[in-house]
Amino acid sequence: MVVTPYFFISRTMKKTLQLSIILAVFFFALSCEKTSYEYFLIAERMVDNQPENSIILLKSLDRTAFSDEYNARWAIAVTNAQDKINRRHTDDSLIKTAVQYYERHYNPKALAKAYYFMGRVSQELQNAPLAQEYYLKAIDVGETAKDTFQLALTCNQLGQLYTSQYAYRDAITYLKKSLHHILLLNDTVAQSYILRNIARNYGLMDSLDTSIDYYREALQYANHIAKPSILSELGERLTVRHDYDSAYVSLREAVNTADEEDLPLASLHIGRYFVTINQPDSAIRYLNSCINAPKLETRLGAYKYLAQLSRHSYRYENYIKYQTQYELLRDTFETRLHTQTTIELQALYDHQKIQKIATKAREASNRAWLNFWIALAVLFFVTSCATAYIIRIHRKRMREAKAREEVFLNFHNIEMQRSLEQVEKNIAMIAQLQIEKQKNKKRRDLIASKIHLFELANLWILKTLEDQEKAAKQYFNSEIYLRLHNDRQINTITMDELEGFFELTDMQYPRFKLGITNLLKITSKEDIFICYLLKARVRKVNIGKILKLSRQAINNRCKRLSLDIFQADCAPGLLEQLISSM
Repeated sequence: MVVTPYFFISRTMKKTLQLSIILAVFFFALSCEKTSYEYFLIAERMVDNQPENSIILLKSLDRTAFSDEYNARWAIAVTNAQDKINRRHTDDSLIKTAVQYYERHYNPKALAKAYYFMGRVSQELQNAPLAQEYYLKAIDVGETAKDTFQLALTCNQLGQLYTSQYAYRDAITYLKKSLHHILLLNDTVAQSYILRNIARNYGLMDSLDTSIDYYREALQYANHIAKPSILSELGERLTVRHDYDSAYVSLREAVNTADEEDLPLASLHIGRYFVTINQPDSAIRYLNSCINAPKLETRLGAYKYLAQLSRHSYRYENYIKYQTQYELLRDTFETRLHTQTTIELQALYDHQKIQKIATKAREASNRAWLNFWIALAVLFFVTSCATAYIIRIHRKRMREAKAREEVFLNFHNIEMQRSLEQVEKNIAMIAQLQIEKQKNKKRRDLIASKIHLFELANLWILKTLEDQEKAAKQYFNSEIYLRLHNDRQINTITMDELEGFFELTDMQYPRFKLGITNLLKITSKEDIFICYLLKARVRKVNIGKILKLSRQAINNRCKRLSLDIFQADCAPGLLEQLISSM
């Protein structure tokens, strides 16, 4: 059987050596006239099995001659020993020296351990985001070092941190990673603790069946120390699932096998079981044994159920007493909770990892630039003429695109400005209604409905603008529109294609045809074609090519249309401006 790592056993470690043995170790060390370095190596080896003795020896050393590396190792050893004897960490200055040293002098195995203990200290200092950050760093570096034990340790601790922050899915993810590493170590007892922690998180997520399966699997590997707590929690889950016979067997065995530390929790669970099956006398007997439990959560549960039983049995004096104690303990418990959002920090750290990968990719790309420029220089002479031609064509297309964009903006801006002004008016009205809603409580529901209507109106306006913009882009980027503005393709346009374009124009400008036929009194087919083409801003010379008319004939028709509309001679271009505005 492999020795179970200390961190998986969540109980205060008993003293393994008496004071006489400690003194004997010191006298033996002094008699051998060892140096401080040799004493340190002895203390460092004692941390895992004799942390109390190790920390005494570590703090007695004269470190004036220690190098920076030994001071970093000393800081890790002291923090590790304090962690094993559950001595509370009060600041992070000690372990921070180790982190800074190993970040400067990269040693993956030592750095992963330093990051882990920095996380442990931060967690005890109630800084969950910082603790998570260092646990994630420890996992990242630990994968490089291939330190299976350290990875199992860190993943388990991060999983428990996520549990305390209510991020149960993330907790399960890292606990399963820890379980994977524990299986590689072949440590069956540690395996039972990890399975129990996974079962707890599934229970907190109300996945009863999955939680119970993991508890039962954990029992297969549990030793006599872990078994009572697993049995107790399994019985509690079975009670919630209404499997009362199995629950009683499990809870009864938990009470019979529990030691002094586990007994209060086992008694609370079996007391709750008797409350559930309506056996108040048995429930009271077990719950009364929990009211002096060392753990606040156990006492809180006991007072809660005792208050319920007293109320149901009409013992109001006892009910008031127990309920008062319950509320006092509940307030204390809630003030001790330190909840912070660590899921976002997880996403942030994932982003940092992606950035790290991207940085490495950029560095590799920079190394390839030299070869790229050599190849580019070879190809430059061959492609220079083609490049000049492409640039000329590109500039021409850019001019055409700019002209189309101007048309689009002229069309779109007026409608957009009007719509946005309406949106702003609606927003101002919403703000005014919000104020009125706070003042007038009687009409609050009616005002809320009005606010909702204004919000819906804004959404509709913005959606309409978006649809209009999409339709306009489709119109101005259509194949026929582009060909109408391409001098080389103007002669290839057929009348059927032109009529199809007019239909597209009617879709884009639904009031245009009505305007030129009714308002402008235009009935001639050729005049209608001219108006459509002017609407599309086709040059008059190209209009003549399409309609097989001379440029002078087109100008005469446009002049006649202006006279019909304005009843007088007008400035050149006024007809085009009128048609563009329709």
